[in-house]
Amino acid sequence: MDIALERKLITSFKKIYSEEKTCEAAADAVVPDTQEDIQRILSSDYSCTIKSKDIDSGRITVRGELHTVVLYLPESESGISRLNITAPFSAEFFVQEADSGCFASADIKLTAADTRMLNPRKLSVKAEIGVTAECYKDHSFEWYEVPENADAAAFFKTGSTALNTVALASEK
Repeated sequence: MDIALERKLITSFKKIYSEEKTCEAAADAVVPDTQEDIQRILSSDYSCTIKSKDIDSGRITVRGELHTVVLYLPESESGISRLNITAPFSAEFFVQEADSGCFASADIKLTAADTRMLNPRKLSVKAEIGVTAECYKDHSFEWYEVPENADAAAFFKTGSTALNTVALASEK
């Protein structure tokens, strides 16, 4: 008597890597000739964006930009002036198992930032940015089940286990 077991398969993702690093973004900016010199800085507002995320033979590279808007009081003290400054940053994560078939997700958070006046025509922005990278790889889990029409006299050794899978890997 032939018995054919039924093959079952679940495909999912397996997290193979997760790490957080801190990187620095820094830039200097000169006040345009059309604007007055800086008397003092009133406030700075910071935001970060991810520009690219690449996976290449064992390495995940996350590149982004720090955007800074500086409000300052000009020397004439008439009104408020504004200056936009952009500073690039990048972080590399080494993942031995990563290849082009993997999915990487990244998250960034600004941990510290500072804007300083170097002279009445020049500003300097420095920031520390926390970059978190995770890498997921396709993963399959297979098992065999006894067919419903199996002979009652046949003995099959069975077992069970709890299985938690990652069904979707994506970013907001």
